[in-house]
Amino acid sequence: MAKVTRDEVARRAGVSSATVSYVVNGGPKPVAAETRERVLRAIAELDYVPNDFARSLKGAGNRTIGYLVPNIRNPFFAEMTSAFNQALRKRGYQLLLADLDDDPDLEKEYLELFRKKNVNGVVAWQISPSSNLVEFLSSRDIPFALIATRNAKASSAVIDEKSAAEIVVAHLKALGHQKIAYVGPGDEEHFPQSRLPFVLQALSSAGLPAGRDIFFDTTAPGGWTGATQRLAGMPDRPTAAIVHNDVLAIQLIAHLIDLGFNIPADLSVVGYDNLDVSKYTKIPLTSVDYSKEKLGQVAIDLVLNQIDGKKSQGTVTEIPVKLIVRESTARAGVGA
Repeated sequence: MAKVTRDEVARRAGVSSATVSYVVNGGPKPVAAETRERVLRAIAELDYVPNDFARSLKGAGNRTIGYLVPNIRNPFFAEMTSAFNQALRKRGYQLLLADLDDDPDLEKEYLELFRKKNVNGVVAWQISPSSNLVEFLSSRDIPFALIATRNAKASSAVIDEKSAAEIVVAHLKALGHQKIAYVGPGDEEHFPQSRLPFVLQALSSAGLPAGRDIFFDTTAPGGWTGATQRLAGMPDRPTAAIVHNDVLAIQLIAHLIDLGFNIPADLSVVGYDNLDVSKYTKIPLTSVDYSKEKLGQVAIDLVLNQIDGKKSQGTVTEIPVKLIVRESTARAGVGA
């Protein structure tokens, strides 16, 4: 859908383009009340969005990318935002940050802000299965890319989840672990970034138990603490756990220690994202590592390719991964 121009509004209202400008900008010349109402009605009917951000740059050009982040206070998103901003500046663009603060209801408000600011494109994390950001941005011809989410209607920058799950499972199996749990959010239908399908496939391929009985859902009642308690209280419980991300893994380890567990003697734990803090925790965390700078660069390139007229909708670009082994994993049975 092409963007509506000021001239189209003028034609619909039966006025000059300058008159539309006077109404939008509140001057410099006065506009009769009846004429003003006609212009405002035409603006509403055509869904016209003045390029106020470009005007504020006084001819410098609108080189801005909107960035929709779930929660900037989360260490992972703080690191990702820094990497994304650095990559963006190298390409001569500015970042317009919108922090959802883990509130999906704010998504529509921020998407409208991006539209009104007339950003060149958007990079977003899709945090809710009920999100309509793909439909919103597509219907308005705003170039965009998703991070960490595969969507047939969008371009995405993701890590190589298949390889990540395989190297984690191989590491734990080599340590003698035969029963491995997955702790994280629900499957892809309910949580766009779920790693569960990849972990279950890797376990199955390695000849290890891969049933839903080893899945501890952090989106179920009780959240991550409930999932941790269910894992801790399970008869014949797993000897290792693959956790959705480092933040959750660190929380899980702390809670298990409070429950009297010895990590990794009683349970080996692996996280994802290799956050800076993960090497400094009481029990340094084994974690899946990848270049956050590269992930940000890929997402930006996907958007800029669309801005330049290069079709990239539906493109999925995977970032390579590796495993950083630390003290949170050990041979099975070391605590026996």
